[in-house]
Amino acid sequence: MIFGQVMLPTMASCTATMMEQWKLGPVAQGHGIDVHTEFKRLTADIIAHTAFGSSYAEGKRVFELQHEQQIIVNKAFNTVYIPGMRYFKKIYLTHIYQAVSVVLWKFK
Repeated sequence: MIFGQVMLPTMASCTATMMEQWKLGPVAQGHGIDVHTEFKRLTADIIAHTAFGSSYAEGKRVFELQHEQQIIVNKAFNTVYIPGMRYFKKIYLTHIYQAVSVVLWKFK
């Protein structure tokens, strides 16, 4: 079975559940929706259903711990000194600046 065929029913089910919650909750009361938070939760819910067979609400603590772990790893990575790394950042940023300048000049 193709990977997409396995994921599509789960994605559709999770999305339908989210839409029903919107209809019963904030939309019914005339309030706005924080789309960023809702899509973050939807993505986590789809991952939890396909990978673990449970919903995001059941595995929420796992996702919170993974987020904490990402923050710790990023802090640790930023404290590691790699000789010459500052030059790579400068070269990379210069390359991006030049590429953006070329694109912007095309529109003038």
